[in-house]
Amino acid sequence: MIEETGSIRAAASKMKVSYRRAWLLLQDIERIFGGKVLERHTGGKAGGGAALNQRGRDIVKHFAPPKSAPRAPSKQSWTRSSTEDRQLKIS
Repeated sequence: MIEETGSIRAAASKMKVSYRRAWLLLQDIERIFGGKVLERHTGGKAGGGAALNQRGRDIVKHFAPPKSAPRAPSKQSWTRSSTEDRQLKIS
């Protein structure tokens, strides 16, 4: 989410958690994975922001759910499969 929004605060807001909660989660992630996961830029004329560093991108890539989840079989295919199974067992 930080990669999309460019800031910890905006990502926290989008996820409906407090900034403090997001900050504490980031600290836990960095402790668990043994290093920084973000490049942080303090405010100023251009404003602040945050972006994932390579470690952060690797973690997201490894743990993110697939973009398209497998679809559940339709009722029709389930019925057909069940009928075929019964026919195979009877024969």
